[in-house]
Amino acid sequence: MAKYNYEPYPPEAIDELLQWYEERMDRIPHTALDLKKDMHIPDVAFMVGQYLPFVKRHRESLTYTPQIRHMFWLRDKLREIGL
Repeated sequence: MAKYNYEPYPPEAIDELLQWYEERMDRIPHTALDLKKDMHIPDVAFMVGQYLPFVKRHRESLTYTPQIRHMFWLRDKLREIGL
């Protein structure tokens, strides 16, 4: 079995990420988006609404680092399209 060495995100990075989403929540589209080659999000606003409480609750857990990373990737993608 592969061993992964995840590091938790710094608290400042999580705070900034959460603030970024909360400031734009009313503008996040209810449309589909291909985040990565194999990552399709059918409703971006719904996903963000589900992930924000999750990130707040599990921000210090190494177990959920990959899921939190999705929110950073999504923010980058949303910035690319002008949000």
